[in-house]
Amino acid sequence: MSYPDLYRGHVVGAALGSALASVTAAIVAEVLNRVVEVVEERVEGRRAVVVLR
Repeated sequence: MSYPDLYRGHVVGAALGSALASVTAAIVAEVLNRVVEVVEERVEGRRAVVVLR
């Protein structure tokens, strides 16, 4: 199972996104000392892309 499929079909998937997106957002929010939002997450080949706002 790849990480994008981890929460597929579960309610938490809509709220949290993938584990990678959640951890990325938490780290960036802590570093910037502000709230961030996961806008998009996708897989491009072997790369995972998480877009934050």
